[in-house]
Amino acid sequence: MLIRLRALRLIPWLFTLLAIGCLALRFWIPQTPFAWATHLRMDGLFAGVALGYLYHFRKKAFRWLTGHYALIICAFCIAPAFVLQPESRFMQTAGLSLLMIGFTFLVAWSVVRSSQNVPTHLLARIGFYSYSIYLWHFLFSRLFNMFFPVSLIGFLTGISGAIVCGSAAACMIEVPVLTLREHWLPSLSKPLIYAVPRRPVLSHSYLRQHWSRFPN
Repeated sequence: MLIRLRALRLIPWLFTLLAIGCLALRFWIPQTPFAWATHLRMDGLFAGVALGYLYHFRKKAFRWLTGHYALIICAFCIAPAFVLQPESRFMQTAGLSLLMIGFTFLVAWSVVRSSQNVPTHLLARIGFYSYSIYLWHFLFSRLFNMFFPVSLIGFLTGISGAIVCGSAAACMIEVPVLTLREHWLPSLSKPLIYAVPRRPVLSHSYLRQHWSRFPN
């Protein structure tokens, strides 16, 4: 166990190397519509791992990311995405790294804060189903852009469709499967939000009864 914990210390260094490597690869390859390929975007995925490591094992370093200046850094980093085309060379290279940095600061800033007003409650609910929504968003963005190309209507309808279908898919598939996983293969650490009694009954009434266990 001690060896495993020591190995975790390599995560920030691995992330740094991966971020530099992915940025170099994006500059190295010629401009292409496939700049979003996984091997060119692994830095964005691993940023979440590094952030989780800091949150759990390096509290002092994590707190440095959570000040109100984090919002200024985030705004600066994501600003190019509002004025440049996704296919531009800058957005396909340094722009992706800036987005990663900006949203890393935004996530860190939001994790240590809570609010009970309606907008943040809604955003938290969307965030809870974020991965399922992410899987659906590409389909809906393509579908609605066919009818409303490069328009606000196409953007809003695509996002709304992805949120609705992604949330529904998560309720019907992801949440029950994770509930079974926690029952059959319980976490060795502190139980997560999916922790359930020893003998769950995956019926509609059971899911409604335990809806309050999910974050608001």
